[in-house]
Amino acid sequence: MAPSPSGRMHLGNVFAFLIAWADALQNSGNLILRVDDLDDRCKKPEVLEALIADLKWLGLDWDGDAIYQSERIDVYKDAWRELEKVAEVYPCFCSRADLHSASAPHASDGTPIYDGKCRALTTEQIAELKEQKPPATRIAVPDSEITAHDYFYGDVTANLKTECGDMIMKRSDGVFSYQFTNAVDDALLGVNRIVRGNDLLSSAPREVWLISELAKVISDINTEDIEFVHLPMLVNVNGQRLAKRDHSLDLGEIQKTGATPEHVIGKISHLIGLTEKFELISAQEFQAEFSLEQLRSKTQFEVPANLFAA
Repeated sequence: MAPSPSGRMHLGNVFAFLIAWADALQNSGNLILRVDDLDDRCKKPEVLEALIADLKWLGLDWDGDAIYQSERIDVYKDAWRELEKVAEVYPCFCSRADLHSASAPHASDGTPIYDGKCRALTTEQIAELKEQKPPATRIAVPDSEITAHDYFYGDVTANLKTECGDMIMKRSDGVFSYQFTNAVDDALLGVNRIVRGNDLLSSAPREVWLISELAKVISDINTEDIEFVHLPMLVNVNGQRLAKRDHSLDLGEIQKTGATPEHVIGKISHLIGLTEKFELISAQEFQAEFSLEQLRSKTQFEVPANLFAA
């Protein structure tokens, strides 16, 4: 879970964690709380404390201690050194403007597909470009189909070369990418079920492939098939996924209206059709009544900005 700069959760975060929590309990599984706090703005103690406090206020818990990615840098560095032994990696100097230019290849959803431009740079060209700016680091992906399995969508297959291109593993500031760190964590921590929003559906085959590459050089990698559960998104009236821009749906603002945890969970329950009308519901009551099947065939739920208006 990635904290916002304020640390307060918005309703989309709450929804995803609530579903993951209920699903883990229903399947006698262990729920891992991993905080994606590699960005400096997310490392502030008050930000992390606010995130934990929000979850506890809602009545949600997890197994073991929370795992902070900022405390696992050495783990990622070790995994990276091993991955370099079996993968082709190279520096990339392309700017965001380069990737989004009209002449660059794009997927049907408008996402840029990296064309491997920097993969062909010579040693001399690399040295010259490094004097101008620090590069990101990409990994060369195969020209073959990789399949991940999702609870709702079934087999999700992608040709990594033609549908995303070589992936960034390190940003130009040296920070490891979301795709890399999450693959390492899921592999080493033995995760076999990933619950998250369907905006990340296309990244599932990429993670499956990365884990298979890591398994070639790291003996204690989890090689069991991972099942993904890509949830419908909570979106605002403009069809955009909920984020910090939807200030009225930030838990800090919601609490100012006098809403209780049962109020918040009750609103989510009614929004997704678990209840016919709004009623106060605790986390435990939600867990007892909820089923993933209730979300099948749903892709998003629209959330009015005044959902918690006093």
